[in-house]
Amino acid sequence: MSAIPDQSRKATNTVQACDNCRRKKRKCDINPETDRCTACEKTDSPCRITHVTKPREKRKRKHMDTLETRLRSLEDLIKSSVAGPKSTSPTQGQEQSDIVTSADPSSLEATNSTSWDADSVPADGTFATTSSQSHDIPQYWNNDENQSFRMPSILDATDIDLRPQVRMKGARKCSMPPAQGGLFLLQEFLVDFNTAVPLFNSESISTVFLDCYNGRADGLVISWVVVKIVLAIAHRLRAMSPLGVAQDTENVQTYLEEAMEAIPAFLLMKPTLLMAQCYLGMAILLSTSSNPQPAAMFVSMTLRMLQDLHVNELPAEGAVRAVNELQLQRVFWIAYSMDADISLRAGRLPTLSPRFLNVELPAEEADDGQGEIRAAEGDFKINVFRLRAQLALIQAQLMECTLEPRKFESEHSRNVVLQSLAVGLDQWRGNPLFDLSIDRFQHLLHRSDLFHIIVLESAYLVTAYAARAYPSLGARPTSNLFAADGLMAAMSKGVMAESYDEARRFIGILNLLPGDSVPCNWLTLESVVSSLVVLLAHITQSPGTVDAGADLGVAKPVLHTLYQLIDFRKDPELTNIQHLCADLYLRTDLVVQQYNAFKR
Repeated sequence: MSAIPDQSRKATNTVQACDNCRRKKRKCDINPETDRCTACEKTDSPCRITHVTKPREKRKRKHMDTLETRLRSLEDLIKSSVAGPKSTSPTQGQEQSDIVTSADPSSLEATNSTSWDADSVPADGTFATTSSQSHDIPQYWNNDENQSFRMPSILDATDIDLRPQVRMKGARKCSMPPAQGGLFLLQEFLVDFNTAVPLFNSESISTVFLDCYNGRADGLVISWVVVKIVLAIAHRLRAMSPLGVAQDTENVQTYLEEAMEAIPAFLLMKPTLLMAQCYLGMAILLSTSSNPQPAAMFVSMTLRMLQDLHVNELPAEGAVRAVNELQLQRVFWIAYSMDADISLRAGRLPTLSPRFLNVELPAEEADDGQGEIRAAEGDFKINVFRLRAQLALIQAQLMECTLEPRKFESEHSRNVVLQSLAVGLDQWRGNPLFDLSIDRFQHLLHRSDLFHIIVLESAYLVTAYAARAYPSLGARPTSNLFAADGLMAAMSKGVMAESYDEARRFIGILNLLPGDSVPCNWLTLESVVSSLVVLLAHITQSPGTVDAGADLGVAKPVLHTLYQLIDFRKDPELTNIQHLCADLYLRTDLVVQQYNAFKR
């Protein structure tokens, strides 16, 4: 067999596969005597190695020090939150009172055997648990001999098992990682996600985790569901990082499926803050999956549940503010932001009209720093949570103005409102965050923070594009603006040129993450589609004013990413978009050739 000399098969630590096995993604078992693998021998195929194994990139010591500092600060926060055997703050005590007693994962089959009549379920969702079921789950997951698990002083990822272990109880199963692995994933969730999107109070969620592992959460199904949602989000973030593996995506599906099994029981319980957080966590996970449509239903249910908890009511004069009101408002703005963005992309009215909102916007500088992302070095920080809430109000007003034209006395009054929304959008865009260059983003922010910036940029791009396109398409568009028909209609009206700068910037920021980061791109699908169409249309309409070759080079990897998303989604409407983008790309390729010939 002929092989590349510098790629000869030697006994090394690196597993080397031949070209055929590498291409077909199968195990390559090299026989040292014949210097061929079994698969190639059976098919009588040439067994060669022509690919070069690239050396693993070394992390900079300064970057590792920064990550270690963040990890230590989080460990101190978690340890302080559980300090003292019985001491709890008023806020924590109130939030813990919202945990509705039900059945633990080991006794869920008992709830399934219960008749689902409203009168047969207590109002607080309490179910009886037998003594034989208590404390067997935490003993299984706890690696220590004693039953009580304490917060370790140092959590080192190199020595921690993050794989979920399955505990069967009849036909039901409950999957959880070992205690140290679960607490490490909690740390990643709090640092990489919850800081910018404050879904949970960090002290309360840390207590819930420790209660589940120490046996104090036996009989509380919501506590277990919350833990699984946090674990699933942490694995989803890991799947979008350089450390991600295929197992992370599988773990997300495992935890999500087991959490969804509790939905029938939740529907018959009284609304609580923790239940609303469960619904919203499921919506976040579904929105990054290949089937995101159910996310809208869970977000809508969350908003309705929060209204039942009186989060949108003006407090009576002299009324005492609830101790968990701040966290209620934060959960509300997460849900409202997701609902406004989903509604705009789907071309429908939001669940709750912005005219009826009485909830205060998130503070510019929260006392606990929630909602902020900070630079890896220096003092730069920005409150992306408040920015997202402000943009959600503009999105909701835009959809009402577009889809409810009858409420305006004349077309002129409607255009005045649209113009005022455009001015408000420009003012929102004036935040210093958007003055940063793409290269500055890459050097200034952590990779996990880039994810939140990309989602924010995506929401702005679809809003700016819709604000320009809807007035050009008539009083009430007949097709979704981000479907193939809507994109063609906007292109025929000449809307594309106005959105070129935003589309070019978004594609540049999107390229900061690897193209195969499919879960992240699912969140930005409409932005990927519209920015690609804007860029390609601009090349064909203005070939002499831009470097068409450079634009085409930027568009090519984004087109490849779009095809990946379409292959995963298997949506017929996305196939039409694929044909549209392919046709545009072929036309722009001809334009580039003519443009280059003209320059020569």
